[in-house]
Amino acid sequence: VLKRVTPLAGYVGTGVVGALFTMVIVMMPHVAVVYVLAALGENFAQSAAFTAQNNIVFASIPEGSPLSATQFGLLQQAAAVPLTYMEYLDGLGYDLPGAFHGVMGTFFTDAGISLLACIAVIPLVRRWSRGHALEVARVRLEEEG
Repeated sequence: VLKRVTPLAGYVGTGVVGALFTMVIVMMPHVAVVYVLAALGENFAQSAAFTAQNNIVFASIPEGSPLSATQFGLLQQAAAVPLTYMEYLDGLGYDLPGAFHGVMGTFFTDAGISLLACIAVIPLVRRWSRGHALEVARVRLEEEG
């Protein structure tokens, strides 16, 4: 399966599946078995997303580039930005009124924003994947360097 899916599609797909998983799990009864399932599922989704992210970062770095460590560091830090603002937004979700107040609001806020972000980038990913834009850019950088 992994050889048939591009890293970008895998990253977005992981985000969609993770968001849907969160929406389903929050509606389940709050018992120990569900907590274990949630912890394992969320951990798996985040691990898959980080793996795809690293694959994208490494694929964007030309072989032998003198700036590879800098590029790697900058791209990894750019990927950490959503981890910061999502905590703030999740906190706002905690304070939602009504049925979505508390933990349920936090999880629905996180899942909803993640799902919307994934849906928003799907056209870009399809365009880049179809046109092999990332591979072309990498080859050009390697030819210049």
